[in-house]
Amino acid sequence: MTSTPSFSSFPDFSIKNEAGPSKSTVSAPVPSFGSFPEIEVPKKSRRRSRSRSISEDDRRSKRRERDEERSKGNRTERVDHDRERDRERSDRHKSDRRDEEGDERRKRDKDKDRKRDRGRSRDRDRERHRHRDRSRDREKDRYRDKSAERKYKEDKRRKERNQALQLIRGDEIESLERNKKKEEKWIKNEEGQPWYESMGEVKVAEVDMSQSTTFFPDIIGDRDAIRYGSTSSSTMPRYHREGKNRILGLNAGLRIIYSRDRTQKGVEIAPMGKPYVPRYNSRQTESAASQHLRRILLVPSETSSFFDPFASYVDFEIQPVRRDENDLPAYRDISKPQAEEDDFEHESIQNAIGSYTTLEEEVRKKTIETEEYLRSNPNDIDKWIEYSQLHLRLSPDRLTYNDNISSSDQSKSKTKSEAEITLSILSKALDASINNFNSVQLHLAYLKAAEHFWPKEKVTSRWKNVLSELSEKNKGKHDIQIEMMDLWLNYISWCEGQGFSKSGDQNGVDEVIEVYEECIGNLKNSSTYGDIQAREENLVYLFLRACLFIKEAGYAERAISAFQALMEITFFKPDQLRAAANTSFETILDEFEQFWDTEAPRLGEAGSEGWRNTSNTTFPTGKQFRPLQHTSDDPFERWLEAENHSEFKYSMPGRATDLDEEVEDDPYHTILFSDIRSLLFPITSPEVRLQLIYAFLTFLGLPFTPPDIPSSTPASNDPHLYWTLAHNQNKRNYFWPARPNTKKIPWQTVGGEPMDPERTRGLDSPFQSPVKCWLQDRDSMLGRKGTWFTDLDNIDISVLNVDLIRNVFSILRPLVPDPAFTLASFAFESAVSPKGAIKSAKAILASDRDNLLLWDGYARLERQRGNVGAARTVYATALQAAMSSRKENVVSEDELDLWSGWAEMELEVETDETRALEVVILAAGIGQDRIAESQQPERIPQSPSSIALLKARQFYSTLHHTFSPSLLLLKSLFVYLADGIESVRSFLLNRLTAIQPSSEESEQTLQLLTKILHFHSTRHASPAGLSRDTLELALSSFPNNTSFLSLYLYGELGGRVYGRIQRLITELTSHKNGSGGLIIHLWSIWAEAVSSHRTFWDDGGNGAERVRLALDKGINSPTGKHCAALWMLYIEFECLMGKYQSAKQLCYRAVTSLGGCKQLYLLPFTKSLRPHYTNRELKHWAELMIERGIRLRIPFENYFDTQQDEEEGLLRLPEDEDLKEDELGFLTEREVAKPY
Repeated sequence: MTSTPSFSSFPDFSIKNEAGPSKSTVSAPVPSFGSFPEIEVPKKSRRRSRSRSISEDDRRSKRRERDEERSKGNRTERVDHDRERDRERSDRHKSDRRDEEGDERRKRDKDKDRKRDRGRSRDRDRERHRHRDRSRDREKDRYRDKSAERKYKEDKRRKERNQALQLIRGDEIESLERNKKKEEKWIKNEEGQPWYESMGEVKVAEVDMSQSTTFFPDIIGDRDAIRYGSTSSSTMPRYHREGKNRILGLNAGLRIIYSRDRTQKGVEIAPMGKPYVPRYNSRQTESAASQHLRRILLVPSETSSFFDPFASYVDFEIQPVRRDENDLPAYRDISKPQAEEDDFEHESIQNAIGSYTTLEEEVRKKTIETEEYLRSNPNDIDKWIEYSQLHLRLSPDRLTYNDNISSSDQSKSKTKSEAEITLSILSKALDASINNFNSVQLHLAYLKAAEHFWPKEKVTSRWKNVLSELSEKNKGKHDIQIEMMDLWLNYISWCEGQGFSKSGDQNGVDEVIEVYEECIGNLKNSSTYGDIQAREENLVYLFLRACLFIKEAGYAERAISAFQALMEITFFKPDQLRAAANTSFETILDEFEQFWDTEAPRLGEAGSEGWRNTSNTTFPTGKQFRPLQHTSDDPFERWLEAENHSEFKYSMPGRATDLDEEVEDDPYHTILFSDIRSLLFPITSPEVRLQLIYAFLTFLGLPFTPPDIPSSTPASNDPHLYWTLAHNQNKRNYFWPARPNTKKIPWQTVGGEPMDPERTRGLDSPFQSPVKCWLQDRDSMLGRKGTWFTDLDNIDISVLNVDLIRNVFSILRPLVPDPAFTLASFAFESAVSPKGAIKSAKAILASDRDNLLLWDGYARLERQRGNVGAARTVYATALQAAMSSRKENVVSEDELDLWSGWAEMELEVETDETRALEVVILAAGIGQDRIAESQQPERIPQSPSSIALLKARQFYSTLHHTFSPSLLLLKSLFVYLADGIESVRSFLLNRLTAIQPSSEESEQTLQLLTKILHFHSTRHASPAGLSRDTLELALSSFPNNTSFLSLYLYGELGGRVYGRIQRLITELTSHKNGSGGLIIHLWSIWAEAVSSHRTFWDDGGNGAERVRLALDKGINSPTGKHCAALWMLYIEFECLMGKYQSAKQLCYRAVTSLGGCKQLYLLPFTKSLRPHYTNRELKHWAELMIERGIRLRIPFENYFDTQQDEEEGLLRLPEDEDLKEDELGFLTEREVAKPY
């Protein structure tokens, strides 16, 4: 049994404790629960008295029971009587209370009515007195003396001017010291006790934790801020600027006088204390961070000396203004006019700040100077064009991006007004002189400005007139032909874009093809053209553009036939026509027409051998395709599936002998020679012939370029040549980050502590970019995926005609002596099947065993498959054969290519760099007799001896400065492996100073340096700035190189700092850089999506908004608006974000900018957009395609009836005799009220 708790367990309060209950000195004993006595409960006795008999007890008990029953009955009767009496009494009281309550209620209602009437009369009297008081106050205010108020305002303005002068003169130090002393006086009193402890008790007010409309914590984001572009002015808390409206970087005398932060239009500034001056504040300053204070220009003084930032003392040369003695007031005059004081103070401020002006004044001054110059020099074309663009400086190209309103629509009116001003100035320039009227540059600028607001028909007519007049007047002028080519290309762009429409009996596609034929005919027939090679290069480019346009419009058979004919005539001409030098090109075409009509296999088809080797008995064999299997029940989607299947199945030109029922009624499947004759032309230059081969590869969809072509060439940013992305849906999906599989958590616990969740990089490797543009070499063509950038992947060839490309490589390989063309075929076969590429390489090497570059390509194919031992064997065997066949012991360039490829492979596959160093030393000619030992897989590599290192260093140091690519790689690897990363970086950067900054050698050197830096960072700890500085240097010269861009993005994402990425993208896509090229815009879209992968799929996340901004910049750029792939990316992005109305608007804008692209017309029929289009809208799209001349292989009638749905959609009305009187009246009234 536990002890009973006692009071002694409580604390004892001593005497000194004032808060205790007692102050007694004697402590009384504390009572406990155990001191109380324990009282036992008495037990009931069970014993009975036995003195009485049992019979008497029974009688008594029975008598007692009868008495109890009798008394119980009497009590029951008495209780019932009492209850009845109480019930009657309560009913009588209730009725009395109801009567009393009714009287009271009626009395209260009368009182309420009486009070309400008195309150209304009191309110009427109060309102009458209030109006009388207001009128009396207005009368008083009208005759009130306002001199005191004016004096207060003047004193306040004078005080501000004095403060401005003190700030300018440096007198503000005294006031600051006074304020500091005053603050020190507040901090402590004389006894040293802080003031907040001497104030006594302070009543703490209760804090209202309810949500306030003035200030509240925003933890979920404001969707309205994204929708309207700014926060709501009603919920913005009041604030005051620190520094009393000063601006960092300006003099303290200039202050902000009115803020427009709520509308995000900038700020307005003026000298402090001066009234509002419209010429300083008529326009707001630019708020963009990239354009600091464009509206206000501070011009440095001409007499000011050079500013030395390292000087110990800086003299601002501020001197007080000294007045003439005649201007001084009399000594008895104690006051002076206010205007004189203001002029003096304003002059002091201007002397302190310096000469400053506004952008409007600068433009006005420049305009006056230009007009005076043009009066005396009216033939200066460049000055006229500069003068026409001068007014655009006053309207910066700053667009507001909205979800529902496109940027082009927002700036439409502004662009139209600016174009009218430009057009009037250029019209004066054309009329200034005859030379100006014959200027191609002026006409081109005039037409570009007219495109903004002239009708299409008027612009097209103007284009035709200008081309005909200038072509006639500039005949025989060799220097004008290049400018005329620019004029033709711009006219073609206009016809393919905004000017694409039906004209008379011709549709839009036929009209554009006629323009191409006319331009090619003019260049082909121009005998006075100076440079033949330049003329043929322009012809090849025009021919490629024409074939790509024909293919994109749906006429793939005609485009392929045109290329087949030109390649056959150029490379496979019969010997009798080749030997006859005086044979005209028309004669050659007549002979080729006979070959064409035989329907023999042509270039790229199965069994083709070339024009001169083809017999009349060979016929092409058809290819078997899988039958179409529909996956949808919707008739429009089924039609799209059938159309795509037919286009892929029948892309090759047909023959008249074809018996296929699906194409026997198609007039465009079989191509006659008359359909392509006007597009053909002769090519005589060997360089242009090689360009024709690579142009054919571009037409087929391969990314290969001729050797040593840098990424900065204009062809890399040509939107018309970048067509494969528009047909490759899987590759477009690579632009968007993967959807997260797990639920997003706001935090995670580590060791029991809550922490932010781990932020992933969002990019597994820098080689995942879907945009590929760099200087191609053997490493990029045949590199292993995942270790470096590759030119071609299996996803790139998923939409290409593999058999056609394979046949083209097979028939053209003997005609191209450059081994790079054969390596390109290896790369293509490797993308299709690595195992098949090995077989193809072995077959080629069997006939050309002495070509060392082909052996290097074969070893790289083995490396791709992971057979490092087989690759070593190939390198060692080929090098032994090369060393045995040396002439005069001279190392050839092909042998150096083998050494460099081997050393590079060892650096990639081995974590131990000893084997790579061995290969580099062997390449220097040291120990080459032991080359067979290096290929043994069980051999353990050993570090080279000091003597071998010394000899190798001596060999590489004696090399001359003009390095070949292979020799530069070998020397760079030796310096890296022997001396370290800093040494090789210094060596390659020093080499850049000896070559041109934008040449292919410079780009190749930078690509080698970035590759070494990347491999070093993956294996060794290195600072991020080491690679960042090199990549920034590389991007300054080659901004289109996506290998540099991707490596830079990967490095910055690893640091989880995105400021440099945003700044890089802004600089590359800004208007100062010409809005960036197509490659930059495509890469920036992917980079924005990757860097914002955490919020890309969130509703209202800023990641999607950044991607939308990049897309909007792209389609509004000069090159991006002509790229079909960019439009499709934008439309698919809006579908992913669930904004289908915006996607529909973009579809209409896309076909307006690119009227001849069939892929854009098919987008409304896809699964993502089909539910958001009505049947009538889709039929209008189909009619638009037919009207514009877009090729449709499957008729619409096979899947849906146009007439039937149109009749079902119309409102059927009964006949007149069936209408009743009320129905006729209703329809009559409805017809009258229709406009309203």
